[in-house]
Amino acid sequence: MRKECRHPSRARLVTAVALGASALSLASPARADTKASIACRGAIAKAFSKVANTGFKLNDTCHKTADKAMTATGACNDVSNSAFDPNGKYGAAKTKASQGISAKCLSGDPVLNNYDGKDPNTPVGGAIDLSVGGNSALAVGFKDLGGDKAKTKCIEAIGKARTGIVKEVLKNSTKCQALLDKSATTFGALDPSCVDMGAKSTAKATLKIPASCGTLAGSDVGSCSPLPGCVTDATVTAAQGVAKAIYSKITPPSPCGNGTLDPGEQCDDGASNGMPGDPCNTKCESLVETCGPGTSAGGAFIGHRLITVSLNVPGGQMLAGVQVGFDYPQLEASIKGTGTSSVVQNSFQVVAAPPASGFLSTANDTDLDASILITSGTNFMGSGPVVTATLDECVGLSHNICSRSQNVIDCCPPADIVGCNANPDDVVACFCGAVGKVSQTDCTKGDGTSSCTAGVCVGIPPGNPGDCNPSTKKCIATSANPGKACTVATETSDCSGVAVDQATCTASTACARMGDQTNGTYGCLTIFNPVGAPIGSFPPVAVGPARTSGPPPLAAGPGACPTNNTCNDQAQETQASCIVTSPTNQLGQIVNGVTCSITVTEAP
Repeated sequence: MRKECRHPSRARLVTAVALGASALSLASPARADTKASIACRGAIAKAFSKVANTGFKLNDTCHKTADKAMTATGACNDVSNSAFDPNGKYGAAKTKASQGISAKCLSGDPVLNNYDGKDPNTPVGGAIDLSVGGNSALAVGFKDLGGDKAKTKCIEAIGKARTGIVKEVLKNSTKCQALLDKSATTFGALDPSCVDMGAKSTAKATLKIPASCGTLAGSDVGSCSPLPGCVTDATVTAAQGVAKAIYSKITPPSPCGNGTLDPGEQCDDGASNGMPGDPCNTKCESLVETCGPGTSAGGAFIGHRLITVSLNVPGGQMLAGVQVGFDYPQLEASIKGTGTSSVVQNSFQVVAAPPASGFLSTANDTDLDASILITSGTNFMGSGPVVTATLDECVGLSHNICSRSQNVIDCCPPADIVGCNANPDDVVACFCGAVGKVSQTDCTKGDGTSSCTAGVCVGIPPGNPGDCNPSTKKCIATSANPGKACTVATETSDCSGVAVDQATCTASTACARMGDQTNGTYGCLTIFNPVGAPIGSFPPVAVGPARTSGPPPLAAGPGACPTNNTCNDQAQETQASCIVTSPTNQLGQIVNGVTCSITVTEAP
């Protein structure tokens, strides 16, 4: 056998290089730290993939159990519900995930900087909770299939296909990122090239779902539409969201407070946000109101207006979801804030007894009207009060408002607007003023069929021949009723006139309807035809009554409205606006015949 001879100096050189390399490795912890980070990343990916897959499988099992028992499956889409996790498997998966991550991710590892609080358990676990619940509610739904075998087969195929997509997307995405991490020195978000599409399981679902569902549509089984595309698209998106959260889940810093109106902000006054008197809070949500100090309507807050919305649900049925809405006179009352901000949410309170599983509610204020959407997986709303809204009040309910020009208040003070709207033929309730003169024609043909023979109509002297101008068809200035519409043939009757009084207007229905009401100048005035306030008789912005003094044409009679307005009661206007949308039960079925009513009260 031949022995290899080594040059002594070369052997010493090799030894020296080896020792040098070893010494360099011990002197620099960089590579060791990188290996630790790779191990940490792998532990996080493995742990949370297991949690997600467990969650979706448990959802499938829960739905299958509920379908067999012929009950609604809404609880299956709530990861905190005992029906979703009766044996604690989901909780156990989370606990095991936390333990595995703690064993591999040492304090100070830069990988942990990718998560809120430098702890992946809460942000990533929360993202998985939302993904399981949200995707399950969309794709598998919460409908009671009533033991229908065809529908049960369909929905269970949807759930199984959905779970397969999640599993593939997470497996391929984490495998891809693990390969990249082997040669990485920094560890950030999931690389875009590793965001998997779940191609194999999606293709399988595209064939399997139609084969199992046949002619059934998504709405037939409580799923989305159209099948199968809506299920595969939504599930791929949900699974990719989980995959991204596994590697980075940190809430970006809010730009609120930089003095610039950024997307999603309603306002931003910089350092002034949240300061006393500033109309912007520390969340960059507007505090602006439609009336009160600093608004175009002006005024001061004199108290609150409480609006209570009640439901009338026929047949003793119950609702799990509903949207109710109402209008309010925005120059006289206001909901603080706008849109769906937290400021607006604070003005609303659901007063229906809440179900054990809770409910979600979202209020919206457009500064013209308001609405609130209430949803739950359990029936809990029946007939009776369901929600209240508290408004700031600038003008009391006792002040009537003009319908189109709501900045004009105190119209028709003698009228009973509520009583008149209930019975428009109630002369006393509807009457609100008398102005100008009435003629013999008005007294005899005031309502088109009847005659008024009371009050001033007892004896009106006739006019004179020549009182009607044939060109203008108006009574001349020297007549008893100047400007009155007339014809030459009936001028002595048309152009006669005496001042109308309240007693004449309230004497009978016929008397209350007499006069030339088309221009709001002559005769008896009602809430439907109040005193006409000429242009310029009231400022276009501030809130208050029409002027009763000043040079013509600015002056208007007391209780006036601009032309073409009616006079409204504030409470009645809100009560009449109540609207119900999408009243549904826990099965997602529309409950027909649901109506709503409103009471309006005032509070300090």
